Amino acid sequence: MSLIVWNSSYETGISEIDNEHKVFVSIIQRLETAIAAQDKVQVMNIIEELLKYADFHFTSEENIMIREEYPDYQWHKRIHERLLIELRDKIHIMKYEFIDLDLLLKFVIAWFNGHTREEDKKISAYVAQKYR
Repeated sequence: MSLIVWNSSYETGISEIDNEHKVFVSIIQRLETAIAAQDKVQVMNIIEELLKYADFHFTSEENIMIREEYPDYQWHKRIHERLLIELRDKIHIMKYEFIDLDLLLKFVIAWFNGHTREEDKKISAYVAQKYR
């Protein structure tokens, strides 16, 4: 069984964000499978995909925040920037040094869980309140 499975605790109620988050879960599940198979080439490719998808998704989410006039936009944008830096650092370590792939997977899952359930839920709460 996968360490991460899409469930209602990830839902924000904003379909654009939720659909993109489902893709994130799918990418993480594929990463988990590649790590279990000890396929470093596949792991590297999936991590690169995850980084590129995160960059796309964060831009998409930031556009939603701008459109909805989310008051904590700048703070949330900085969190996105920091997460991308962390992921790039891990990729660099993977390429040129050694990184424990199980720890990498745990980092990615914790990153997704925490950000989605904490920060992204704030956006959805704001948007829901805005349209009451």
